[in-house]
Amino acid sequence: MEKRIVISGASGLVGAALVPALENKGYEVLVLVRRNSRAPHEISWDPSANEIDLSQLNDVYGFINLSGENVAGSRWTPDVKKRILASRIETTSLLVEAVNRIKNKPTVFLNASATGFYGDRGDEVLGDSAKPGKGYLSDVCIAWENEAMKVSPLGIRTCLMRFGIILSSQGGALKKMLPLFKAGLGGALGDGAQYMSWITLTDVVRGIEFLLENQAMSGPVNFTVPEAISNKEFSIALARVLKKPCFVNAPAFALKMVFGEMAESLLLAGSRVEPQKLKGAGFEFLYPEISSALKYCLSL
Repeated sequence: MEKRIVISGASGLVGAALVPALENKGYEVLVLVRRNSRAPHEISWDPSANEIDLSQLNDVYGFINLSGENVAGSRWTPDVKKRILASRIETTSLLVEAVNRIKNKPTVFLNASATGFYGDRGDEVLGDSAKPGKGYLSDVCIAWENEAMKVSPLGIRTCLMRFGIILSSQGGALKKMLPLFKAGLGGALGDGAQYMSWITLTDVVRGIEFLLENQAMSGPVNFTVPEAISNKEFSIALARVLKKPCFVNAPAFALKMVFGEMAESLLLAGSRVEPQKLKGAGFEFLYPEISSALKYCLSL
């Protein structure tokens, strides 16, 4: 029998890849849409108005919450920072409320988060149980995760998926970097010493499938490859794969002038994150090495 999965944020980078993958695995996927539903697999909701159609949410195996405004979409003005936080708290709060209201509870609740939870931590090795860092992104992740964990007392297995930098030619950081690197103008950010904890989109999707079925997995789960690399190492690898030079570093002061606070948190900060839970549970990464991962992502 098909297992029914409800996904929010299905049109985003992860969601767009996850939906067909789950369907191919035999799941029935229901997606939350912010308009009137137009198909049997769509469920209407409006997080800003705290409204959701509960009629299709009974007898669902799992919820996967991927909603949230892009943290790198624009410069962090006070209004943008409020929107980034609200886009996560409002959606998660509404899903938690829906789970409370339906009679037949789901078995599992998977909630997106990010390695931004750990803040800028230098070369400190950060497992899934590491304490949070400081700063805006850490605060957002803490609030987001706290909201999601409100379903746990209902007896629902809850996982907090702390995504690292997700590599894909379809979106995210890699897509933004490609034009410069293809033009031979790519290089490290700042001194390039900051750690980058990354993972391919393919392994993210496979990891989510793994969490759905692995009953022993709960709490925070790091979604990164086992070996983080420096921004300089990443830049050299990307340039080499594209057969381009890599010698133009972007000075830290210039990044701060252009991007403001975002530069400190997203471009110049680093965290050395390890996927201890995934590794310990036997998950095998298809692309754990950066050069082969980039060649795969770029179809080279």
